[in-house]
Amino acid sequence: MNERLNEIFKDEKLVKELLDNRSPEDAQKWLSDHDVELSIEDIRKLGDMIKKIASGEITREQIEKTANGELSEAELEEVAGGLAVVDDLILIGIFGVLISGIAFEW
Repeated sequence: MNERLNEIFKDEKLVKELLDNRSPEDAQKWLSDHDVELSIEDIRKLGDMIKKIASGEITREQIEKTANGELSEAELEEVAGGLAVVDDLILIGIFGVLISGIAFEW
């Protein structure tokens, strides 16, 4: 599952499609249609993480440290919000799309 989610977050078009969903339930269906099964709870955590990236609460420096394995467990928990499926490619993919000005609601 993580591998497929990483593939999605490497593709800006797919990330935009995912973020265009209006609710966690819509996002869950979209992800399921793309061979990724996540609970509504995990999708909400993903949404919270995306909002933190969009607001600047999670910085590019934190994302880079995550990618380089430089964060402690506590710092990683803060960045990922307890979402087990998050890894560096997902964070970098989200960051890249959000800085390109995508609107995001859920």
